[in-house]
Amino acid sequence: MMRFICTLVLFLQAAGNFTTSSDSEWFNIQVVRETRDGKPDGLTEHNAANFIGEASFLGNHQHTSAYLELHCVQVLKVARVTAFKASTTGSHEHFADYASCQRPLNSGPTTPYKCAAINDADCHWLGLSAAECSAARAPEAVKLSTQFVGLGVTQRPEGEFEIYSFPGISQCRGSDSIGTNGCAWKITATKGLHLPKQGMTAAELEHAFASAPGAFSCGSPTPPPAPTPPRRRPWSHSWGADHELEE
Repeated sequence: MMRFICTLVLFLQAAGNFTTSSDSEWFNIQVVRETRDGKPDGLTEHNAANFIGEASFLGNHQHTSAYLELHCVQVLKVARVTAFKASTTGSHEHFADYASCQRPLNSGPTTPYKCAAINDADCHWLGLSAAECSAARAPEAVKLSTQFVGLGVTQRPEGEFEIYSFPGISQCRGSDSIGTNGCAWKITATKGLHLPKQGMTAAELEHAFASAPGAFSCGSPTPPPAPTPPRRRPWSHSWGADHELEE
């Protein structure tokens, strides 16, 4: 990534993970995740995160030969998603509640991942109250979070922690434009990276992508209005081996 791209990525992290577009119907986000088996595998029915969220995940789940992908994703503003009062998104608009994407329990290694209602581990990781977790599992919430891009937000000392879910049903296919044929999210740019070491911080992950060969661009660096800070609670997580953000 060139120097000016590095500046853009660092700006985005400082301001939050969101970028705006010249089109009032959609916006861009950039997300990062560790892939399965060290091979590119996109975002379909997967979870991903901003750099702060990914660094937290890698602290306990990094593979020996970790391969990460940084994606720019175009997200459609869907009226019924925006109108719904989500429980996991802080005050960010245009996202459904976060969904946990993983293989079914006791399934084999070739079983596809599937996004479903947020699980207990992710409720705890996001610091959700019992009422908030229950609300994110209500039928209408799950209907939206398994159809459209979901977001989970909390605050950490290093900044806003963001994790995302990407249901395949609303992914753009082929040359489909955002907003057509049920298309509500689309990857517009991707950059891959083999991690040079274990235990990298969010800033180190950003720098590693910025320094790696190849360009990466993800729209305008102008952020939307800052959200109201969500809860901030002590945290830990104990995901099982099949949990997402990498897988």
